[in-house]
Amino acid sequence: MATLAVLIAALAPLGLARGEAPAFAPGSVVRFNLDCAHCHEGQCSGRLSFALGVEATYGHIRRYAPDALDREAMELHQILGYMKENCAYAPLPGAAPVPLDDAALAAYRDPESGNLFVPLGRVDQGRYRLALALAQPAALHIELIDENFEHLLDRCVETDSVAEPIEVETAGALFLRLRGSEGLAVRSLRLDRQGLTQ
Repeated sequence: MATLAVLIAALAPLGLARGEAPAFAPGSVVRFNLDCAHCHEGQCSGRLSFALGVEATYGHIRRYAPDALDREAMELHQILGYMKENCAYAPLPGAAPVPLDDAALAAYRDPESGNLFVPLGRVDQGRYRLALALAQPAALHIELIDENFEHLLDRCVETDSVAEPIEVETAGALFLRLRGSEGLAVRSLRLDRQGLTQ
């Protein structure tokens, strides 16, 4: 395994100058947004462990992600920096147009937990419907989050299908964080715009 100092030097070029596009591994971004982001969303001031420097943050990451390889742990540090400096999730390639199935969601699945973090793209203000169908019932924690880290939906259910009305008050990007009691086999995931009248 590489030493911490060598990793810091190797990852230093990933330091993000304003306007530069970050080059994070999608798997690291998904893991961060599933395991770390819920504690750091909205902390855009460089406080807490990030303010203590790379070594302290590395120790913090090691406590919460002990199985992460050294390079992944350091990249999680870089993603934390991106979130705090830009008040945004680190970029991920956008999901294909809906409906999405299990194969289309593979890039947004954490291989260890089977949980999902899916960028659903930009939407306009209005009424929507989030529809999810699983291959079998599961205990789910469903979070639909906007680009300002506001939760439009935060619900725990045990089911094989979900149909939730969503009110989007401000146009912008939406993200789905989906955690389950076991590996989630998704048959269909849709976010559809609803008519102006019900």
